[in-house]
Amino acid sequence: MILNLEFKNYRSFKGTCSFTTEPTSSKAKVENLCEVETKAEGNKKALKISLIFGANASGKTNIIKFLYGFRRWVLNLDNRVGEDIALYQPFKFDSATADAPIEFSMEFIAQRVRYKYAVCFSRLQIESESLISYPNGKQTLLYERTLRPKDKESDTIKFGSSLSTSKPFNVFKNQLLISKFLKDTPCEPITNAAKYLADMVISNGFHEDTVLGEDKEILRCSIPVLTTRRCLLNFWLSRIPDWQIFNWKSEAAMWK
Repeated sequence: MILNLEFKNYRSFKGTCSFTTEPTSSKAKVENLCEVETKAEGNKKALKISLIFGANASGKTNIIKFLYGFRRWVLNLDNRVGEDIALYQPFKFDSATADAPIEFSMEFIAQRVRYKYAVCFSRLQIESESLISYPNGKQTLLYERTLRPKDKESDTIKFGSSLSTSKPFNVFKNQLLISKFLKDTPCEPITNAAKYLADMVISNGFHEDTVLGEDKEILRCSIPVLTTRRCLLNFWLSRIPDWQIFNWKSEAAMWK
């Protein structure tokens, strides 16, 4: 469960953008709260549903775009050695930020442990990266990135004291350390966090201009099939009990 996320200097956001699911004592309604158990910090309360609203072109979609791109980065789907980091899209209307790093952090609960992941990156390389957990209610550093000279093609990892027996390894300068813990280098406390980030479900509805990734692949087809699949997707989301398909071979799905 995501508790807090924050990013800076991404697309339309020059300054810090913060999002939280943690309720305030004065505004949270009991029926909109859920509790997530942690091993050492008791039950954490969070909002079941959180909404982002604002005027057109105010940046709402950019939050979704960032999370979608970050998930793909964790899965190591876009970056190749020496290439620009695909997610690097800074605020370009100020010379002070046009080439400045992007900062991102996320606080979340996975496997009943609270984590905080942070990364800072520029066009070609990651400037800093760390993962902290709270297994006993106290902050515990799991790892941090150690930068090597720019003439080297890779950086290395420094494990925290709780993982001091783990063997360090190198990653390319545009590759996330946490990606290595999905399959290549399993390490339970870090792998649990990596799997959580990799398994996030990010979607942006059915507007062809802004639909993202896997959703776009589903809708990228001929007009008749496009209409059929959009109807099916809407049905899957809405769960309308009396919705039925007939004449499957027709140009568009029908309902009654």
